[in-house]
Amino acid sequence: TSNIDTTPNSQEKPDINEAPSRVAALGRYVLEPEIFKYLKETKPGKGGEIQLTDAIFKMKNDINKKKEILKKEFLIIYKDKYELINDFDLGEGSYAFVFLCKDIQRNIQVAIKLFFEGIPEKGTKRGWEITSTIIHNQIAPTFTVEPFYSKKLKKDCVAVIQKFVPGKSMKQINKHFDIIENEPHFQKVLNDFALTYVNSLLEVVCFCHSQGFGHGDLHSGNIIAFIEKHPTKFPIRAILIDFDNSSFKSETAILSEKGKMENDIGLFKYFF
Repeated sequence: TSNIDTTPNSQEKPDINEAPSRVAALGRYVLEPEIFKYLKETKPGKGGEIQLTDAIFKMKNDINKKKEILKKEFLIIYKDKYELINDFDLGEGSYAFVFLCKDIQRNIQVAIKLFFEGIPEKGTKRGWEITSTIIHNQIAPTFTVEPFYSKKLKKDCVAVIQKFVPGKSMKQINKHFDIIENEPHFQKVLNDFALTYVNSLLEVVCFCHSQGFGHGDLHSGNIIAFIEKHPTKFPIRAILIDFDNSSFKSETAILSEKGKMENDIGLFKYFF
């Protein structure tokens, strides 16, 4: 679903007069294994119990601190090459985050990806190879990979420099469709959009498969819809980003290219 909210913090079982909001979590979570380390370090909270929410936000705070450290150190080291455009991240996954910068020498905007642990998860280099060597106007290219050393984290790190695509992710567009769902023109807008978007998406996915590789992590957050100013084929072009399998672990990490292609095809069940 696209109905996703974010929260900076939470309070476990607050008294009714102290509740910070009217939003509640129903106690069903999908978490990384690292949460167990934080649970071990969490002191008893409300009711004398070790609270999962306390551990979750401790883990989140640590991730945010790492983000600030990595971003600051990278921008200091490469101050003559990249200039931060704003403090808002373009996106965040389970192991990396992306922010917008100006490539000073080329005078273009680029998306810079840094990894929470400094280095990428297994499988990410596959994504670099594909987006660095395959030239297609529906695949966002990787320009280069910049190494740097984090003094605070005391480890070697890398930053992936990618083309910035000034469109909207399908996740953002789906959220907009949810908002206008009850409007009288909704169905026509949806049909017009889908007619060009789905065909464009099919074309680039078929191209990838014809070259012998799948995306491997195809979901609404990794598809950018870009409106063409002077369309030659599709008024709305679907552009693929992040061939990194950003959320994969264990079994998913060893999927063959055939398995990745089958996963890609599964996405179209939502349209047909």
